[in-house]
Amino acid sequence: MEYYKGIFIRDYLKDQGEVPSAVVNPTCSPDIIPYQENLLTVDEAERTYDMSIALPIQQGMPNNIYVRAKNKADTSLTGKVRAYCAPLNVLYQPAKWSRLITLSGEDEASFVCRDRSASGGVSQNIASGKVALTEKPFYLKEVKNPNQHHCLFALASNPDGSWLELESDFKNNEKLWKFLREHKQFANKNIVIVNPFSHTETQAVDFGNYDEVERKYNLIVKFTKGLETVEGARMLIQSADAACCFTKEYELKPDADSYSCEYTVPPRFFGSLNVSCIMPYPQQAECTYAVRNYLIEDKAHDSISYVAKIRHSLQQEEEDAERIGDYAMVLTQQKTKPGRAVLSQEDDELSNMTAEILESEVYTFAD
Repeated sequence: MEYYKGIFIRDYLKDQGEVPSAVVNPTCSPDIIPYQENLLTVDEAERTYDMSIALPIQQGMPNNIYVRAKNKADTSLTGKVRAYCAPLNVLYQPAKWSRLITLSGEDEASFVCRDRSASGGVSQNIASGKVALTEKPFYLKEVKNPNQHHCLFALASNPDGSWLELESDFKNNEKLWKFLREHKQFANKNIVIVNPFSHTETQAVDFGNYDEVERKYNLIVKFTKGLETVEGARMLIQSADAACCFTKEYELKPDADSYSCEYTVPPRFFGSLNVSCIMPYPQQAECTYAVRNYLIEDKAHDSISYVAKIRHSLQQEEEDAERIGDYAMVLTQQKTKPGRAVLSQEDDELSNMTAEILESEVYTFAD
């Protein structure tokens, strides 16, 4: 029996990489993993390799879509993966599938495996026989028609880094399934979509650490008006990157206008934070909040590679506070019409917001 020699995605749970797959209907890959708003670590992906851990897609909510794989080659490999979503009416036409993207807008994700000697504890160099996971998940908030049946597809790169060319039209189940069974870098999963009747506003906030040592930060979300209009909503702050993985969730309450999240960033790292407000009643939402990221001072290190000095007086110009590895963004959520809300850049009313936050929080920064 022939076995695939590369980074492969299983068609079924006991799949060992045989070509073609033993399963007749390859429609339930355990390695295409919708995980709702949860984080999946490399260690957990490896621990659960003999299990199916996928969760239903939640319409209108944050959904992290991971792809797991294993290197069946005799040598170490690097690899990437593309992910697609297809409703039933275009199931056989790859040209009409929707390419999924990560929170930071990439339409391909690198595979990583556990390597505790590497920065962040993961490496893109996948050893032979090692289980791998996407370095960051693809992000899906909703599909156009949740009442229609949908499938997810994942396509891993070939051992030489090239990509398998998909047929323009498979015509029917038989041809699609035959192609899936004969190409172990390509897999399919039927998905379940549930509707919790919530609305999510998501903002990708850049963050990072360009120093040679890890740094600790405290991210503050502060509401300045309209908090009562989103009472009972959830605020999600999450980094899904394998090298810097954490999540924090809060229920918004009218007597608490500030929410904080401490986290550690590895050296020479850049990523995106998912800052989401998940609202049960979006039609009444009209609020203003700011997202600010503060370095927690570490006096053990004197050399900090910032673009400029940290602000230490309220009179300093805003641009003097900018620094590599510490990004700030102010968001305004405005009601536009029933059932919809938008995020926009700060308006004049928020121009003094930084001063308010600095006054209300107790932090000391070094030059």
